[in-house]
Amino acid sequence: MIRKRYAEERIALALRQHEAGPDIFRKLGIAEQTIYRWNKKYGGMGVAELRRLRQLEEENRKRRTRSSNLAKASSFASTNATIRSAC
Repeated sequence: MIRKRYAEERIALALRQHEAGPDIFRKLGIAEQTIYRWNKKYGGMGVAELRRLRQLEEENRKRRTRSSNLAKASSFASTNATIRSAC
């Protein structure tokens, strides 16, 4: 299943419209569960705050990946050094 990435403006607009009338998800072509999930995660945030949150989440994802790669490299280097010293 392909995940769509919605712009911060669209999320904020959908949440504001959902507060006015709960059946807005059909008009916007968004699943009802998506609106509730967005409301739980982004409720009360403005567009600028949503953008900052997404930016921070992306930075964290990159750092976790980088950290994981460094741990693998370190493990490989120590294993390789142990094998060389045994020879």
